[in-house]
Amino acid sequence: MNHRSLGQYPEAQRYYEQGLALFQQIGDRRGIAIGFINIGEILELQGDYAAAEASYRQALRLYWEMGSKRGVVESMRQISALELEQDNPNVADTLRAGLLGCLELGIPSELLMLVGVLARLLTRHGQAYEAARLMGLLNTHPAATAELRVNHLVKLVQHLQTAMTADTLETAMQQGSALDLEATVRAYLEKSALTA
Repeated sequence: MNHRSLGQYPEAQRYYEQGLALFQQIGDRRGIAIGFINIGEILELQGDYAAAEASYRQALRLYWEMGSKRGVVESMRQISALELEQDNPNVADTLRAGLLGCLELGIPSELLMLVGVLARLLTRHGQAYEAARLMGLLNTHPAATAELRVNHLVKLVQHLQTAMTADTLETAMQQGSALDLEATVRAYLEKSALTA
């Protein structure tokens, strides 16, 4: 067990900051970017959203400078999820850029995480049925992780159970389980379903 998994966030943050300082001393830019992501996650868990976003944006800047498209996409996922939590009007633009990057790189695990953010955004815009379809896709896709289920599916289920009947939710999820991940994302991007 580590401090983070035990909920000992200040201790975890201290260790991540020490690691970041070491990476900065040796000039390991990739390690520095990872350190900023880790610190951002801890800050977010502690509710310090402004500092978390600043940390994610530092990682984004470094990944961009290094030409690490995967790092850029990961950073954009973190930022879009945080923007969604804060009702930031930029969330749709950040999410769109992340989805496009994932499609270009072919990273299903990151694409699924961003689709989770998209589903949560759709629920906020009264598109519960579409969100439930995406939830069905996320729940049955072979690349779905435990992190995805905890971060997105649990939150979605709670909202969707109040927005529709159990039968309607089940029908939408069954339809979603038959969807193709990349084709579904492309369809959302083409019809400009991403609005703040």
